[in-house]
This record gives sequence, C-alpha cells and structure tokens, in this order.
Amino acid sequence: MATDWDAILASINDPGPVLVADAEHTVRAMNSAAAKHYKGGTELLGSNLLDCHPDEMRDRLLAIFDGFRRGQTDAVQYPDTEEASVSMVAIRDDAGRLLGYWERYHKPSH
Repeated sequence: MATDWDAILASINDPGPVLVADAEHTVRAMNSAAAKHYKGGTELLGSNLLDCHPDEMRDRLLAIFDGFRRGQTDAVQYPDTEEASVSMVAIRDDAGRLLGYWERYHKPSH
C-alpha cells in the first residue's frame, strides 16, 4: 500500500513550516508555510532533504534518523540558530516500521 504523504501532512495540522520526508530523505510534502520559508519552495518536492544542508547538519540529521531507525527515539528538537530550532518526528506505520519523518521549523515570535 502506498503512503499518503499529503494525508500525513494534513494530520500534523501545524501552521508553522512543516515538511515531510520518506525514509530515503526525499521531500514528499510540505505545507504553505514551509513553501514560503524554505529556499526553493515547492521545487524541493522530490529532492533529497540532505542535499539542502551543509555537511555538519547532514551528519546531525543522519544521526537523528539512525536513532529513529533503531527505535531509540521518535522525536528530537535541536537548535538551528540562536533564535530558532527544528523538531524532527518519526513517521511509522501500524506495525512500527519507519516510513520517514516530518520536520518543523520553530522561530520564536518577537
């Protein structure tokens, strides 16, 4: 059965920038806030999320994903800048298999 990435995105129901990636790190869905926030907007759909990050951040994302894969955690929040952070949350099927993850960018309001 195919994964309905848009339905997963809709279930998150968050007004902030959210994108959804599969287990190969391919961007499968994003909300309108993410399309406005991330450089490239909807052109990122179908691209590899890891390619959008510098090496140090790519290594961090891979380590977090490895924790998801091993079942050590299902959610992580890490600092992006001094003023912002990013949450990554595992997406699993009913049997607990890792399908991918969603990422949410948080910037405090001033």
